[in-house]
Amino acid sequence: MTDHHQEAFREETGELLADLESSLLELEERPEDPDLIGRVFRALHTIKGLGAMCGFDAVSAFTHQVESVFDRVRCGEVSVSRKLVTLSLAALDRIRMMLAAGEAEGSADEGENAAVIAALGELLPVPDDGGPASLPAHPSAGTPLDDFLGVLTEYELSRLRANLHQHKELYEVRAVFSLVTLDTELAEITARIKKEGELLSSVPDPIREEPEHIAFRLLFASSSDPLILEERLGVMPQLIAADGCFGIDAAGSAPQQSSEAREVTYRIRFMPGPDILTAGLDPFALFADLRQLGACRVMAQT
Repeated sequence: MTDHHQEAFREETGELLADLESSLLELEERPEDPDLIGRVFRALHTIKGLGAMCGFDAVSAFTHQVESVFDRVRCGEVSVSRKLVTLSLAALDRIRMMLAAGEAEGSADEGENAAVIAALGELLPVPDDGGPASLPAHPSAGTPLDDFLGVLTEYELSRLRANLHQHKELYEVRAVFSLVTLDTELAEITARIKKEGELLSSVPDPIREEPEHIAFRLLFASSSDPLILEERLGVMPQLIAADGCFGIDAAGSAPQQSSEAREVTYRIRFMPGPDILTAGLDPFALFADLRQLGACRVMAQT
């Protein structure tokens, strides 16, 4: 990675950190604002991806753990508190120090970083087994699916499971874009993928074949024939094996439960905000996920 790209990363991250700081201070005043929570999560997600792409592995790994906390906030598992905001602001300071140290591979004062992450981990709910709560480690290289599993959010994981249950195949597409036309080209291939299936995740690829270009890896699920996908996407997708993933076999069905398994009925009261559709959220996707778990009856209370 050239000094030019590393400096561009520092500048971009500096702007994101400034926006993050403002968002966190607003969040302390409006702790239940879903737009603010989403803004914080997306900024952290961007810093993590750019850090990995530009060789700032320490920044990417540290940010990944902070991002994981806000993924749990988005899912309603962690509440926004003054302590969360304070620790998040401290995490931003740690990222700034790592950038100022100019270390693309190492970390500035790893002890301080670990202390912030440990304190954030204390905010997580206690696991069912009673063990200590912990944040996930930064994903390491493995199978193509493992690479994505390390960065998928809880919602994206639920959508992946739903697609496997629907007997759809998982595919990966790798595309290289010019930095000048990145936004337009990425939007175009994303739109083509969504016509053929469901886009589950897109992550920057740190491998660059050409200067002033960037590669992205896109994970999606589809029931279309691979040859048809190649014709409509303009690139041959790579089939990703998911046998046994989440306990789902190759046929897309979950293993049979024991006849002694106990059935439990849950009543869920769902009150979406008035801006749920303008925020790009689909409540029917939630109902579809619930139906994957068993019989589901939906009643509207107007």
